[in-house]
Amino acid sequence: MAYLNIGADDRRDLDLDQECFGLSSCEILHRGQTPAAAAPAPAPAPTPAPVAIVPVTPPPPPVADPSQYRRVSLTMAEAGSPLAGWPAVHLIDQNSGTVFSSIAQPQSNNVDHLFIAAWSLPQPFKLRKLVLKARYYDGASHCFPGRYSVYVTNSINSAWVLLGTYGQQPVNGTLELGLSSGDLTYGVLIIPHELSRDNYGNFHFQMSEIEVYE
Repeated sequence: MAYLNIGADDRRDLDLDQECFGLSSCEILHRGQTPAAAAPAPAPAPTPAPVAIVPVTPPPPPVADPSQYRRVSLTMAEAGSPLAGWPAVHLIDQNSGTVFSSIAQPQSNNVDHLFIAAWSLPQPFKLRKLVLKARYYDGASHCFPGRYSVYVTNSINSAWVLLGTYGQQPVNGTLELGLSSGDLTYGVLIIPHELSRDNYGNFHFQMSEIEVYE
């Protein structure tokens, strides 16, 4: 075994735990200190028992068959700044001929804090698909927002949780979004960020139906 005798000034910057100067065994001694006996080599660790590898289950493919979804009954709806005669309850009456509409807006930005929301109280559900039906008139969707955020309640219905902000548009008046709430939820909230015009050129937020499926 090799030893290095160094003075106090040299030990100041020396890391005794890390600096071994390439030697196979290294002890740093104070002047006059007798080297300690080398510790016996530790016994080799026992070989661990093999652990069974559990294969990872791949995620299931998207469910294409509509019969695999169950429509949830929505029992309450609210909206910001509804137009008289176009109330939020039209969003959940299962009648595409009735429409919710906000009051007219001065611009495409949502300066009036418009929103629509619907709940399934008192029964929670696990969202798997959201269907939005636009006001469909004369072969075109009207006043469906160009960009919008979708939220769901948390599992105790005490806060809104953002699922995402989207720009998908309805086809023939209907838009299906394959969204997942993960945990149980009680309701859905939609906030528009970019309003579009109606057939008279006015900015509104309009929707005929909100449908949720689990």
